[in-house]
Amino acid sequence: MNRNQWSESAEYTNVDFKANIVFDSKQFVEVGDDILNSKSVAVSQIEQVSKYLDGLVGTADLKQVDQYIDDVLKFKDAMKKKRTSQIFYDWVFGSYFSLITDILFDGVHIDKLSMGQKGTVLLKIFLAEGDSPLIIDQPEENLDNDFVYKALVDAFREAKKKRQIIIATHNANLVVNTDAEQVIISTFKDGKITYRSGSIENLEIRKDITGFLEGGDEAFKRREMKYNIKSLIAQ
Repeated sequence: MNRNQWSESAEYTNVDFKANIVFDSKQFVEVGDDILNSKSVAVSQIEQVSKYLDGLVGTADLKQVDQYIDDVLKFKDAMKKKRTSQIFYDWVFGSYFSLITDILFDGVHIDKLSMGQKGTVLLKIFLAEGDSPLIIDQPEENLDNDFVYKALVDAFREAKKKRQIIIATHNANLVVNTDAEQVIISTFKDGKITYRSGSIENLEIRKDITGFLEGGDEAFKRREMKYNIKSLIAQ
């Protein structure tokens, strides 16, 4: 999935990925200082050369590469004793660049999100990747009803086009507004657990959803407004 595809995907709505290349100038200078004789090459000279590499971040300026090589190779004859040519060239052509990746949700870095919001981000990524069946236990934990509806419902509806999704939930929005094909209601009474299954259109199932699940009435109102249908609950 390329950037345009995932940015338009419902699973990735409000989720953004950023990557930055970072040059470790400190390490470059420290290694160079360890290799070169300080009487011949000052730290400030190594720092000056490092600026060519730092300037390459985000660009493809080959002139800076040429300038870096020309200047840094002038240090070859200034090595400390017991420093070999191999050590010198390993420093010159070593990797001092790293890729730093960040995940943001609604423009907020993942480290600053609540536990529930962090779980939402990871869940949306799981929903978007792969096509094998997925079993999810109470994805609404630590999240309010409105957030669940806005952040997760569309993601589930999009993901179920390509994979089977089974959700154990107490949240009506995740049952009703994800257009679940099959609903299984579990009840505990007189020491026994019983199950009843059916579609959302089944009147008894709808009554159970309204009675047992958090936000049942609100979930059906949203669904009925979306599809412009009359409520069946009162029937």
